[in-house]
Amino acid sequence: MRNKLMILSCLVLFLFLVTTILQAQPMRRPGWARAGLGPGLQEWLGLTSDQKSKIEALRKTHQEEIKAIRDKLFDLQKQLREARQDPKADSKKIDGLIDEIFKLRASEMKARIKHQGEIEKLLTKEQRDKLAQARERMSRFFPGRGIWPGFRARKIAPFMPSWPGFMMRPRFLPRWWW
Repeated sequence: MRNKLMILSCLVLFLFLVTTILQAQPMRRPGWARAGLGPGLQEWLGLTSDQKSKIEALRKTHQEEIKAIRDKLFDLQKQLREARQDPKADSKKIDGLIDEIFKLRASEMKARIKHQGEIEKLLTKEQRDKLAQARERMSRFFPGRGIWPGFRARKIAPFMPSWPGFMMRPRFLPRWWW
């Protein structure tokens, strides 16, 4: 009896591990999505092969540009970390590194917006409308992705604690106020 129970429990554990491994998906980093329109969105919009090839060419040039900017950004951030750890570091050097980092981030954002505009120029009026509708629908699923990503609406009644607003209230206000 004991041997059968041991064999059965090992078998269940083995099956659990196998199904877990088979269902595992590769981990994707947020924010490192593919530039341009993905294949599912291309099919949904009904892009022609000419549009697809132009978008793919734009995507490749955009990726090369962004990769160069990110490599420079990585090097500057490494220099900033090293400068901050040095007790004899010059504050002007640190300020200059911070300024350069933010210039690179601004150029990355400008390149991304320029790339999106170039892609939208390739689309027809109907495809642009369809894309705008898709963006509007997606904004409903991710409401906190606006100006302040962590911002959520306040709770309705002062006596009902809401999470995370209940914990993030200013300390000078009494609990019933917020």
